[in-house]
Amino acid sequence: MLIIGSAAGIIAMSKVKELTFMNYLRLSFYLLICYTVGYTGSYFMAGFV
Repeated sequence: MLIIGSAAGIIAMSKVKELTFMNYLRLSFYLLICYTVGYTGSYFMAGFV
């Protein structure tokens, strides 16, 4: 989720030659799963504090 809509993502795409938009789209399903798991974990950890 970093590349689409962020300045850091644009810089990352310009610095890493293997990181192209098509490669990013190819992995978007797995990235969405990781993002969701991380967000859910943060949400539940905030409830325990």
